[in-house]
Amino acid sequence: MIFKKKKKLNFKTPKNLYEKIKTYFSFLFLAQIIIITAFFLWYFNSYAHKAHSPTKIFNIISQNVKNFTGFELNKIDEYIKIYSLGVYYNVVGVNLETLELNINQRGLIELDFQRQSRGKIDQLDEKNKKRLKRLINGSLIYNGEKFPVKLRVKGERPIHFEDLNSTSYKMDIRSGKKLLGLEEFSIQKPIARNYIYEYIFHKLNHELGNISLDYKVVNFVVNGTDRGVFTIEEGFSKELIERNGLRNGPIFGINDRVGQQFPNIIFDSYSELNWLATNPQLLKTGYSVLNSIKYNTKDYEKFIDWESWAKFFAVTDLVETYHGALAKSVRFYYNPVIGKIQPISFDGHHGTGDFSDFIILDFINKDSNCSWICDEREWFLRFLYEEENILRSDFINYYLQYLDKITDEK
Repeated sequence: MIFKKKKKLNFKTPKNLYEKIKTYFSFLFLAQIIIITAFFLWYFNSYAHKAHSPTKIFNIISQNVKNFTGFELNKIDEYIKIYSLGVYYNVVGVNLETLELNINQRGLIELDFQRQSRGKIDQLDEKNKKRLKRLINGSLIYNGEKFPVKLRVKGERPIHFEDLNSTSYKMDIRSGKKLLGLEEFSIQKPIARNYIYEYIFHKLNHELGNISLDYKVVNFVVNGTDRGVFTIEEGFSKELIERNGLRNGPIFGINDRVGQQFPNIIFDSYSELNWLATNPQLLKTGYSVLNSIKYNTKDYEKFIDWESWAKFFAVTDLVETYHGALAKSVRFYYNPVIGKIQPISFDGHHGTGDFSDFIILDFINKDSNCSWICDEREWFLRFLYEEENILRSDFINYYLQYLDKITDEK
């Protein structure tokens, strides 16, 4: 038997290779310094710095960075301030009221099934599709008071359900109780509506006298586990209408599963069974008006509250909440007193595109910078034109009036 001594593997980098790499990067750094210095000497000793000032160049670079990344170089001081506040509140915590949800093990399992299945609804059989709408019993505790509740997982986008700790829920208080004056509401992470912009969207509509959802920030706890900051968003109910000082009437949205791009949509109503039982004619009238808008018949013009819609679109322009202005997003209230359709602000979701050089009136120009909502031009033209080449002065005059009002420095 012959024994051989194992050779020890040597992974050391040869000294000469290390020196070569060091020399290469030193040369590269020096070359960059020389090029940058030469550029600045040329720039400040030529006509270029007069034709293209440093401020102008910075703004061009900043705009291009913003277009590609959303980051604005000229707001770096604001980013630092906001980041510092974020660190501060992560350390010391946020002084918020706590909303605590308690639910049994069986209910948790059912809710987790809903959460994991929402992204693959088309793959489910009819029995499991019904499970997605099943309301689960639980209880809420707020300021020491207990509220019986039924809830389910909600949301169409993955941000609502892909992570257990940031799951969104639709809730319905039972036994005639109301939490913060609400009987129906949803609860979700602030990012799902793009943080403070949604709150401003609702508050500005409220300031102008439009119907707006109530919005509150809480600390959300589930079975003792702190899930952090969530927002309570009011549901579409009788309480919403009456809280805004109006008589109860049907509220409409669309059936998202059938179609979402106007006019290929199907209108749907909230509490439909109740309206069919109590006032089917009112429900039928609301559907009739909305379908007249969809099919662009002349009948709908006298059934639209043009001033309310002008306020709504003016706010949309200011806050850039164009997602909430689409036919698929906005909610429609049929006012039984005046017999007209009014908007309810919902899901504004600021930040879905660059609308820095656009307002809704620009839709009259076919080459407007309308970004991705160009596909919804036909919906907005229902408001801007009476018929081809004839602008709707009733709406546009109100719209310009409220644009002036809400953009005034006062």
